Amino acid sequence: MGNFHGSGTADITVCSVQSLLRSDRLSKFNPEWAKLILIDEAHHAAAPTYLKILDYFGASTEETKAVVIGVSATLSRLDGLKLGVALDEIVYHRDYIEMIGEKWLSEVKFTTVQTDIDLRTVRNNKFGDFSIGPLSRAVNTTNANEVTVRAWLDRAKDERKSTLVFCVDLEHVRDMTNTFRQHGVDARFITSKTQLSDRHALIQQFKNREFPVLVNCGIFTEGTDIPNIDCVLLARPTRSRNLMVQMIGRGMRLYAGKRDCHVIDMVGSVKTHGVVTTPTLFGLDPTEIVSEETADGLRQRAEEWKKIKELENEALLQNGTACSRSC
Repeated sequence: MGNFHGSGTADITVCSVQSLLRSDRLSKFNPEWAKLILIDEAHHAAAPTYLKILDYFGASTEETKAVVIGVSATLSRLDGLKLGVALDEIVYHRDYIEMIGEKWLSEVKFTTVQTDIDLRTVRNNKFGDFSIGPLSRAVNTTNANEVTVRAWLDRAKDERKSTLVFCVDLEHVRDMTNTFRQHGVDARFITSKTQLSDRHALIQQFKNREFPVLVNCGIFTEGTDIPNIDCVLLARPTRSRNLMVQMIGRGMRLYAGKRDCHVIDMVGSVKTHGVVTTPTLFGLDPTEIVSEETADGLRQRAEEWKKIKELENEALLQNGTACSRSC
């Protein structure tokens, strides 16, 4: 929307944080006029850029006349910044599993596919997730890409019409797309370098189901409305629960004739501490094998696993007490 500029006097102004902080745009607005500041993807609200805007409108003080409302599907941050600096309380919460049960969201099936990718030496970035460069070198290999595409061919090719693939970086996107094409699959990609007109055309063609696989990295994690997506292929490991939920969420929109969305999670070395996978997302042990299981089924498995661990811990304590007494 770069060709449009707010006047500063409209009843409602819709903008991005980046645009609002550019040059002198913020000064167009009289801080005293602000009655409501509505923040979408509010898990970003603790960032310095957002706080600068809230400070400008006086919304960071108790005396403010402006109401600040934030909405997000993932109200947490990996970098440790506390959302309390921008928001006072959570007034309403709905878990996505509940929303699936209430038919607000599509049913989801989960499958994990083990790979030989070793992430133990991949360092973290300043936000706590994997650094992109080292992660790409670990993940973007001929063998890993081949395993990923073959997993899709085996699990989704005949049943799924619109697959969204998440990769690590631009090179990974291109290599993954080429691997799909080598197997005769019409896969196309969109990156930050894709021309705007080409991007709009590709998205519309994908919505029309003119080709089955769309590959990206970081383009479709937030604010994406492509409801026909019925398969999400996670070729990008992460330590961020937020990112994991966002990627999965791209396939949860309701769509006529869509039975469910199949999430295929390419899991690397389970010895890697802190990596978020489908099992860990639901509170299961990372070594658990998941094959076309529903979110509700995984939650039940997690509850059963938790009870088993509690019984095991209780038995260990009792045996330890008995040993200490007898010894």
